[in-house]
Amino acid sequence: MPELPEVEVTRRSFAERIDGARVLGVRQGAPLRWPLGCLPDSLIGCTVGLATRRGKYLWLPLLREQGGARADPAGGLLLHLGMSGSLAFTATGDLAPA
Repeated sequence: MPELPEVEVTRRSFAERIDGARVLGVRQGAPLRWPLGCLPDSLIGCTVGLATRRGKYLWLPLLREQGGARADPAGGLLLHLGMSGSLAFTATGDLAPA
């Protein structure tokens, strides 16, 4: 399991690159430890805010646009790096089927 400094290095490696990105699709892989709390498709169209860290967890705030402004919080995604200690990002359309 990654230690706190590795989690911060991971956050710094992607936080600015995905800030402002729009959620175009959602795919769940393995069963989640905790329920998502909403329908996955309800996240489509949200904008990703700046990722932060709380201990060994990463927080990705999600915002809903209203009138072209990023203002209305839509919740967010709480991520834990688990045992692998890594995240993978792909270009749009490069997702393999679940």
